[in-house]
Amino acid sequence: LEQPTNTAWQRFLPQGPLALLPCHDDFASIVWSTAHQHAKHLCNISPEQFLKDLNSAYASPPSSFFPNGKLPLLEELVPTSVSSLLPVFFPPPTPSVPPLAKECVSSRAYFPLRFLHSPRYVQHRVALIGDA
Repeated sequence: LEQPTNTAWQRFLPQGPLALLPCHDDFASIVWSTAHQHAKHLCNISPEQFLKDLNSAYASPPSSFFPNGKLPLLEELVPTSVSSLLPVFFPPPTPSVPPLAKECVSSRAYFPLRFLHSPRYVQHRVALIGDA
């Protein structure tokens, strides 16, 4: 990475989530959940092209993922009588962007994901929680 970070980043792309998980110093692991053909493509391109694709996926504005390039505004989804309260309860986020990846230091691999459920999510002193 261009600078060390202790923040994990996740971007929800139309094809699936992309996660940047810091390891140590300026190193991070990348988990890019995507369609099989796209995963195969990402593994077969040059490291330089992979870095361009990775950094571009994190840099593209969220509005590019919506029809007509328009991100629905929260104000459009709530009644007018409530919209004046939105800035009080939902202040505009402070823009922040993940650091750019600058080098591939290990090989890339892909494998199919499977959708599974655990037979038990809670038992004595243990709870299975997460989004992956």
